[in-house]
Parts: sequence; structure tokens; C-alpha cells
Amino acid sequence: MSITSISSDYIDRGIKQKFDQKLIMVGRLGYFSPSECDRIVESAMRLPQKPGLIKGHEDFASGDFRRNRIAWIHRDPEFNWMITRLQEAVELLNDKYYRFDISGFEPIQFSIYDNIGDFYDSHIDINLDCDMMRKISVIVQLSDENDYEGGNLEVFSTDSEYAPAPRQRGSVLAFPSFLVHRVTPITKGKRLSLVAWTVGPNFK
Repeated sequence: MSITSISSDYIDRGIKQKFDQKLIMVGRLGYFSPSECDRIVESAMRLPQKPGLIKGHEDFASGDFRRNRIAWIHRDPEFNWMITRLQEAVELLNDKYYRFDISGFEPIQFSIYDNIGDFYDSHIDINLDCDMMRKISVIVQLSDENDYEGGNLEVFSTDSEYAPAPRQRGSVLAFPSFLVHRVTPITKGKRLSLVAWTVGPNFK
């Protein structure tokens, strides 16, 4: 089942998607305008970049599991407007749908998939060895969906298959960090995105 196929579940320009009556992903389509996406990309591309690694396994850089480049975005006059708007959107989505106990956000990752074959294999974002656990994973689609092929964000759904997320530029997509997800290999063009995580006390 495709996440984008359930148009009847769109609420307030958002995405309310259900699989077997279980909420998988929520979001706001086109939350950031094209000009705002351009502004984010222009600023983020000036940041220092490094290979994307696996948290807790930073020495694992063989490319067998992940291949892309990233940069880290912290609170800064150049990015404060974006961070504030993104956090407001995620807090509203959490209040409406998940109601997780969250107390903050980790730094935002600017993610670049621009070489043929760049990908991120199946994984979860939740961290079990920290005082503050990742609760919600957040993606902002910065590239126009026609500017690249492949590079789909896919979330493992309850019907035992991967469901592709919407690719519309500027969309904010959110899902629980304990869900398995992946980015399929890029076959053409460039996919740029933001990745963020809310954190809070461990689930009980």
C-alpha cells in the first residue's frame, strides 16, 4: 500500500495515514514553500560536509549499509527561522496524533544523496543507551520530486511491505523513531532533505 494513495485521510493539508488501523506517518504537505526550500539549501550547502555514518558505529563506513553526505545544523541566526517553524509543526503533529512525552530536539541533519547508488539501508532511529530517547523522526523533502529518481523514503508498514512516503517538495513527514525505514538507491539526480529527531524520557 502506498502512503500517497489514501487521499481521503488528508486532514488540514496534512497526511494522516493508517495501515491496518495503526498510525504510521503524519505530516504537512508543502509546509515549506519552494523559495523557503531554496533558502534552506543555499545556507546548508555552505556547511562542512562529511560522510553519513551510523550512530554508535561511526567506524562502520564501508558503504555496505549507508552511502551519502551530511552536514549538521545548529541554532544560528541563519537557520533559526527554519528550526522554529519545523519544531512548531512537529509539536502540533505530536499533540494531535502521537502524544509522546517529548522534551526537545536533536540538531538537524542536512542529508545529501547526489551520487548514483547513494542510499541508506533499513534501520531504526531509536537509541536505547541514552537518557533522552529519540521519539519521532522527521523528514523535510527539500528537492523537487522531478529532480531525482530513486531515493525514496520508505517506511515498513503493518502489511509486511515498505510504503513510499510523499515526495512533494517542502513536505514535513513524521513517524515514530522505532519504525524500520530506508532510503532506496538514487538512480538519477540529487535528493536533499532535512532529518530531525524529537527526544524525551524512555518509553514506559
